[in-house]
Amino acid sequence: MPLDTIHLLEEKAGGRFLCNIYGTTETGSVSKLLYTFGALKPGDRLIAVLLQMLGIVGPVYSKKTIPENCVGQIENKVTVKILKDGIIQSEGNIGKITIFKKTKIDSIKSDFFDTGDVGYVKNNLLFILGRSSNVINRSGEKILPGDIEHVINSFNGVEAVAVFGISSATHGEDICAVVKTEDGTAVFDIEDLKDKLPKYMLPQHLRFLKEFPMNASGKTDLAALKIEMEKTFANHKKEDSDYACNGRASTERIPSADI
Repeated sequence: MPLDTIHLLEEKAGGRFLCNIYGTTETGSVSKLLYTFGALKPGDRLIAVLLQMLGIVGPVYSKKTIPENCVGQIENKVTVKILKDGIIQSEGNIGKITIFKKTKIDSIKSDFFDTGDVGYVKNNLLFILGRSSNVINRSGEKILPGDIEHVINSFNGVEAVAVFGISSATHGEDICAVVKTEDGTAVFDIEDLKDKLPKYMLPQHLRFLKEFPMNASGKTDLAALKIEMEKTFANHKKEDSDYACNGRASTERIPSADI
């Protein structure tokens, strides 16, 4: 759950807790994570302890101690395997999150279900890094946008960031990072990323905007943003493909109505 959502809930539910559940329609609940909002009231404290004793939830976290990307303790009735190229990965290694559990849908005969999410398991806690469909494939390297977004979000002045792949005749896909700042001006450049990311994860395209296009649900319209970036960088010459390294960053606004 995004931290800004947690902060909003904290304002409305001081002294209470929230159980965040991760799962799918096909498999039901897979993991649970208990958040607290300040010191728990006696009744809620007792409920939290009972949930832990019954093994329904693991540790109880505050907003300051929530493990990054964690969606909770894996339920006892569920077996989660992390697969990469069809091979089960050891603890801590990243891959596709696959649930081994009897599905709720009769038409699905298999005992396992591919969630479409990418992540890893550590100490029986499940961590999600993004969707497998969003993985960027550049010259055979599989790159998770979330890893780059995490680094970019650490810079002061960054309000939001979207990282995705755009087509490249040479590499299959190039990495494009679009960053929202208060007035659309650059708050870092590619040089600032070089000591934070390995070379193969450095974006080839970097753009700063004042606003992101939004969809009807009030979320960033990634599809529209990607289309606009494809158009923006389509005419760049090969020698200028490492656009961000030239120290240039566009600050123009992309109105969602124009996309």
